[in-house]
Amino acid sequence: PEDSFEEMSMNEIFNGKELHFPGLIPLIYAYLDYIKCDSETFKRVNEYLKFIEKRAKGELITPATWMRRFIQSHPDYQKDSVISPSIAHDLMVACSEIGNGTRSCPELLGNITIERMRKEDAYGQVLAGRLSSKERSVLINKLMQRAHINKPDITARNKWRADSICGDDTFATEEDKDSSSKTPGTPKRMNAAYKGPYYAASPQRSFK
Repeated sequence: PEDSFEEMSMNEIFNGKELHFPGLIPLIYAYLDYIKCDSETFKRVNEYLKFIEKRAKGELITPATWMRRFIQSHPDYQKDSVISPSIAHDLMVACSEIGNGTRSCPELLGNITIERMRKEDAYGQVLAGRLSSKERSVLINKLMQRAHINKPDITARNKWRADSICGDDTFATEEDKDSSSKTPGTPKRMNAAYKGPYYAASPQRSFK
């Protein structure tokens, strides 16, 4: 039937299941063949697809698993679910080195080598955004302050997310201000100029 469906694993979704579902990755390969993808582009895309294929099969661990193992194996970890400043520092250094291509991590990336970042490859100018320098500074300060905000357990997630970034009217439109005053408890909407992420507080994860 037209609305039929079945449960499949990530491996089956990406790599296919028997003969009735080809998988997303094989479909991409078929598309690359259809458009006669050039060899250089195919070589790079193939690296990404092989990486996704291995991740879907479980042959490569996820970043979350890698970080959990890093913490658990750290000499300062006391198996008490507490991430000390020294552990957090070493974790951030390791992540930065992996991202910059100065640290090998085959259990996470397989045989993919991240090219080292070079100053000469950086953009020649600051990429323009929709916010003015003043608005950008205000937004950065707000995001920095969020680290010290305690989210009440009874507060709706979406309302807290909006209020945590738009606690005042800095990025609210006149329409938003009017609607917020008429409808108590309605969070302000973000101004269309703001295109940044919304994050909500997450409970502390146990690493035991």
